[in-house]
Amino acid sequence: MLVEIDFSEDIDQEEIEKLFKKEGTTLSLFLNSVMKKLVEVYRGLGLDKVVVVRICHENESAELNRQYLSKDYPTNVLSFPFDDSDKPTIPLGNLAICWSVLERESLDQEKFLLDHLAHLFLHGVLHLLSFDHQTESSAEEMEAIEIETLATLQIANPY
Repeated sequence: MLVEIDFSEDIDQEEIEKLFKKEGTTLSLFLNSVMKKLVEVYRGLGLDKVVVVRICHENESAELNRQYLSKDYPTNVLSFPFDDSDKPTIPLGNLAICWSVLERESLDQEKFLLDHLAHLFLHGVLHLLSFDHQTESSAEEMEAIEIETLATLQIANPY
């Protein structure tokens, strides 16, 4: 399993990487370590998949949300699964994480930014794996995997 990072032009990549450097890591290493823990918890996830994470700003997030979900506002994470199941080694899909929404939510919810990022990343990946929260039982299943994976990273239950 591999996580690739892409930054939109209006994102200050250097500033974000400084944050991770303070923690002794990089954004790529951090998200790959979260993915590794998810693979340990959710054994149905193959190691031959790639997730591309685009770090974007509110204008891009709002446009994607409007275009694909008919919602006219930026959101924290959007998932775009790659649908070509007849190929053995394929991308799992793409995630768009809106950095400014992530920062705002972290402050509002009094969460450590990297903890919240790990949660949103897991949430998005689980959507790529066809999990959803449309019913109470499907939400509980998805949340249980998130909580268990985050616990392996010493991150508190976000719910």
